[in-house]
Amino acid sequence: MSRETHPLMTQAKWALPPRVFIWAERMRVTPRAITICDTRSRWGSCSSKGRIMLCWRLILMPEAVRDSIIIHELGHLKHFNHSRDFWDFVDQFDTQRRHHQTWLKKNTAALLAR
Repeated sequence: MSRETHPLMTQAKWALPPRVFIWAERMRVTPRAITICDTRSRWGSCSSKGRIMLCWRLILMPEAVRDSIIIHELGHLKHFNHSRDFWDFVDQFDTQRRHHQTWLKKNTAALLAR
């Protein structure tokens, strides 16, 4: 079975975009497009044109950690960098960001092995 037809990829394509839109509304930002793909080098990205890319493996994470990554990427629609202003903005919506980052560090290898 290819990754494109993997049931978890299908689940991610249905589950992740609504979360992006929920957070985008809360954060008052507007993504231009959302793509779910199979990456092993990053959990997500945001292009300068406002396109959000998310790895399907986010579906394997606890919802709070998944949302943390979504919030991070949407934060780039307001601040396209990792400045203090960016982190202050992200932290308004992800008050447990450091805890979520710790969870990711502990669990990334196992998630990427799937």
